[in-house]
Amino acid sequence: MEINNAKSTFVVLNYNDSDRTISLCKLAYQTRQFSSFIVVNNKGQASELEKLVAFRDSQEIPQFILISSETNGGFCAGCNIGLKYAAKQADASTTFLVNSDVSFTAECVDQCVDILAKNPRLAAAAPLMKNPDGSLDYNWGILPTFQDGLNSIFFFGERRFRKKQYGNAQSIFASPFTEVPWIRTSFIAFRTEALQKCRLFDERFFLYCGEYSLFTHFAEKGYGGAITNACSYVHNHISDASFKALRKRKIGSVKSMYLYLSSYRKINGFQKIIFRLAAPLAVFEYDLLYWRLSLKKKR
Repeated sequence: MEINNAKSTFVVLNYNDSDRTISLCKLAYQTRQFSSFIVVNNKGQASELEKLVAFRDSQEIPQFILISSETNGGFCAGCNIGLKYAAKQADASTTFLVNSDVSFTAECVDQCVDILAKNPRLAAAAPLMKNPDGSLDYNWGILPTFQDGLNSIFFFGERRFRKKQYGNAQSIFASPFTEVPWIRTSFIAFRTEALQKCRLFDERFFLYCGEYSLFTHFAEKGYGGAITNACSYVHNHISDASFKALRKRKIGSVKSMYLYLSSYRKINGFQKIIFRLAAPLAVFEYDLLYWRLSLKKKR
């Protein structure tokens, strides 16, 4: 299938963030780079769905398609709904999956489309990701081994794992694009043909580690992914910063890492016991670090 940006589908997963989702779709529509816009609404507040329904009915974007999920199965399940729908669009050669809390330029779309057009073995491409202050935020990585996964759930171990992943990050800037094992899906372009041929996100992952499963599935069919340094997008990381929410995310990330290691790395029984024993210690360490940080802020 010939790839061009006039035949790209725009997919957004919405969860209680309709205002930003609508604004993002409006901006994307103005670029005239997309043939259709698919918004999947994970079940949340009824008022948020009502906003999306009203926008759809306004016909401000004629190609706006709203899919309402009856449940909130998480990020991976919600994205799969949108990606599966996009894969059925016979005229869409490229599918973009975009978070509601990002900003991007038309160049980001053009660069990703160009890379996929010239490299048929790639299933996905993405620009560099930056924070709102302009600093680089790594949106790629390696697929963790058991030791990597165990390190990652602890504060100092996670720093060692990041050093292992990004110690040679400057190599990304040495060529127009660099192939990487996996890419974060806050802004990413997929070859629609690959979505049709491959398994997508493993829906057992509610949020964390889902990309590991997706890119493992791509690799099973001989596909890879790439990062381009020719452009970048901004990820605003809009999320609840309360202790309760942060602790919930910590527990979720630890559970997801265990699921990945046991299902995709096929760790043995002894390794499973080690990880299960370490998991509550990692959460306890997180609680202590948060408590210590809170005390410092009060002084």
